[in-house]
Amino acid sequence: MVRLMKKSSGSVNERFTRAFDENYSVMFNAVRAKVGSFDDAEEICQELFLRLYQRIGEVANPRAWLFGALRLVVLEHYRKKGHAEDDIDRMCEQTPRSFCERSPETGMLPQEALESDGLFSDERERSLFELVAIDGYSYADAARTLRISYRQARYGFECAAKRIVSWLKGRGISNLEEML
Repeated sequence: MVRLMKKSSGSVNERFTRAFDENYSVMFNAVRAKVGSFDDAEEICQELFLRLYQRIGEVANPRAWLFGALRLVVLEHYRKKGHAEDDIDRMCEQTPRSFCERSPETGMLPQEALESDGLFSDERERSLFELVAIDGYSYADAARTLRISYRQARYGFECAAKRIVSWLKGRGISNLEEML
């Protein structure tokens, strides 16, 4: 991929380089959390960014495009390795689309929000949110850790996330990039 970047020139190369620099670590962490394998995550990210490079002229928002293409690239990667379709679907559904995917740096929520009263219904919900949004746990892993069902974990996370978004909006932050 590095050779591809050096061969091309102009704004396409600059745009891809910027997109790569701003998104690679976030994408790698998201893929690794999804698949659990460092080697597979490297291969998937290489393919993901190669596809971005091929389409960079058509892509308005590289981060959104990368997250949109992620599931397809993971599916194709594991199909080539001969994994069952159900196993692949389960793997892709277990990692939530959390704040981590929307922020330029993983876990960039202000500590004040995490410590604020009223954002979480109880301490278990606060722990759930931290496990999923900050530590990169899947809903399934967080559910096992907290000894709750997958549905309880997903619902609890979504409720907490909505309250945090409202809390941030109340402080004039309409998207997480404004916090940086």
